[in-house]
Amino acid sequence: MVARITSINLSWKDNYVHFDDSDIQTDYCHGYSLGINSTVEWVKKHGGRGIQVSVTNEDPKIPALKRVQQIAHECGYTVEDKSHMQVFHGYMDKEIEQFVYEWHLTANPERIKILDAEDLEAERKIAEAEAYRKTPEARRARINSEIHQIQNVTAVFDERGFHMVTEEERQAQLKKLEEDLAQIS
Repeated sequence: MVARITSINLSWKDNYVHFDDSDIQTDYCHGYSLGINSTVEWVKKHGGRGIQVSVTNEDPKIPALKRVQQIAHECGYTVEDKSHMQVFHGYMDKEIEQFVYEWHLTANPERIKILDAEDLEAERKIAEAEAYRKTPEARRARINSEIHQIQNVTAVFDERGFHMVTEEERQAQLKKLEEDLAQIS
């Protein structure tokens, strides 16, 4: 899966886009604050099948609907208005009624085709990387990297906590890795 924008919060000066980081193989920052033009570009590039849009503090003065319509029009989404009245329990359990601004953007069929193609390509790359990981060349490269690391490390954090590596430990680990390397060749 590719990380996609799943929600946007509109404020006075910027728009906070939030990513669904379901691709745990890659470390993404989960959100960014962007201007409207950058938001449009990011949604074109990273927008998901559905995006929830909200407004900071339900402020009616923020030009939210205009921004939502611009994003939807330029990025290939339809807009569904989900705004509604909501009752909150405030100080001393006093009921407060407030209008909640909320929209749901749904990708149109052309946008869904693009998303499906990107997902298929990402899956293909993952399968290709997994297949390579099992090859003798990849295993050799991984072991050589571990050998290089062991030769140069002086201390580690492990189940014992901070630990200085002794020469005997280093030689034992190198011997085991060299045996593993000889089995591959």
